[in-house]
Amino acid sequence: MLKRIHAEIMVIAFFVALTAIVFQQIYTSMTEQGIASGGAYDNAAAYPKALASLIIVLLVIQAFISKATRSQSSETRWRELIKPGVLVCLFAGYLIGLQVVGYHLATPIMLASILFLTGVRHIWSAVIFALASSLLFAFFFEKFLKVVLPGGLWQLNVAW
Repeated sequence: MLKRIHAEIMVIAFFVALTAIVFQQIYTSMTEQGIASGGAYDNAAAYPKALASLIIVLLVIQAFISKATRSQSSETRWRELIKPGVLVCLFAGYLIGLQVVGYHLATPIMLASILFLTGVRHIWSAVIFALASSLLFAFFFEKFLKVVLPGGLWQLNVAW
């Protein structure tokens, strides 16, 4: 049995390390390349910096909530960690899949898989939602934000 507090500490430590890596990259590699200065529109580090800062704030809030509501007898069974572990592995596979098959193939598969994993059992509803939402996100990012999404080995992109 894993104590709940140990699981929470491991998750918090993971996200602290993740934000530390983001800030390390911003202040070393991105600064050397000259892309970590300027305003929000010409600063490549603005978005990761904002996300990392938000994660730090949420970690502090979670640490306070965890400290306030902690009971000594709360334990987590390893079985309860399977679904979150599968979600992390699924996301890691998605990140790898982005480079291989591209956004337009990897994202609907990942979204449909998450829906099935979290309990949605209507196959067509999950598939339609996954396709529609991935196309909506792609349209927003490519058309309005001018972000080029990964095309994979075959360079699959939609011409909006």
